[in-house]
Amino acid sequence: MTRKLPRLAAGLLLCLSLQSLRAGAPVMNQLVEKSIAKADVIVAVTIQSFTPDADFKPPTFANDGPTNFAADAINPPGAYHFQRLQAIKGDTDAAFDLHLPLLSYEVLGNRPLQVPTGSPALLLLKKDSDGKLAPVDPILPLIPLSADAFPKARASATQKTPDAISLLLASLPDERVRLTLVTLLDPPLRQPIVDQRIAPAMRAYLIDKNVQVRDQAIDIVARTQDVSLIPKIAAAAVASEAAHVSSGPVGAFAYYKTAAAVPYLNPLILEGTDYTRLNAMMALRPIADASSIPYLIQALDKDDSQHRVSYVAYATLHRLIPQDALPPLVIVPQFQKNKAQEIQAIKDWWTHEKSKWNPATMPAERARVSMLP
Repeated sequence: MTRKLPRLAAGLLLCLSLQSLRAGAPVMNQLVEKSIAKADVIVAVTIQSFTPDADFKPPTFANDGPTNFAADAINPPGAYHFQRLQAIKGDTDAAFDLHLPLLSYEVLGNRPLQVPTGSPALLLLKKDSDGKLAPVDPILPLIPLSADAFPKARASATQKTPDAISLLLASLPDERVRLTLVTLLDPPLRQPIVDQRIAPAMRAYLIDKNVQVRDQAIDIVARTQDVSLIPKIAAAAVASEAAHVSSGPVGAFAYYKTAAAVPYLNPLILEGTDYTRLNAMMALRPIADASSIPYLIQALDKDDSQHRVSYVAYATLHRLIPQDALPPLVIVPQFQKNKAQEIQAIKDWWTHEKSKWNPATMPAERARVSMLP
């Protein structure tokens, strides 16, 4: 017996099963903006000296990067002696001591980070019940800054004392800290960017030679709904796949919720990498614009080895075609088993309808109801 699902339930199942296809959306960011808002004390410092914890051993990884980080390539957990450069919020002594945990490698995608002795950094601190200072977020105890962050931030800020975000943005031109800062400034999927200065600052890095910087800059700017960025996202995905680096920033398509994105996304249903096509269709699902129908019809026959392209096209078409015109939507295993029949039913409908097809006159009730969880 063929198992059939209501369209909404099947749509939810599809979206949940394909969340991993939204490659390029960072998962490691702990949202620096929130940590800044929670901080009782924000201070720019330099490390004068430190004593590592006696039991510390550099972490090892089976995947994602080197199997072992040299002890001198990171800031180990331990007792740190800081020299205050400038208090941004609250205050500290001119020189003070603080115990810091190891910077989480998950935050930075399992990349080592070192803030050398004498180099500037930002501390985001909170006071405990005894008035002692500790990092707001124990996995993000220290944020590197460029050596010239202060004069650059002062030149671009209206206030005499630059705030934390202006210092981070002023440090972006420094290639040594750029990737770390872009990673930290890129919020998790579906989280907004609150500070309006961040996205404009990222435009300078949309074609950065570092692929990770480029992809995360794209991820940030895409949240502004700038549809002109969509072809650049697709091109970056092709370049990334050709270089065997990643699937590119196509997960950023998920941020586009406007009908203005449809003319840019529709052609991508048939072009580029499999991830590009899948993410374009996933972005078009909640927009549900009838002009996507001809592209989706063609995508039914432009499949990958796992039938993902054809199934997503099939499921998306079930949103746009009148419910009484097709057999009910089926789940993936049944689609794979009866793929030819399911596709033919859609093509038969299209043969009958395409001569009078006009997306402007499609019923409005099928246009804007989101299935996304």
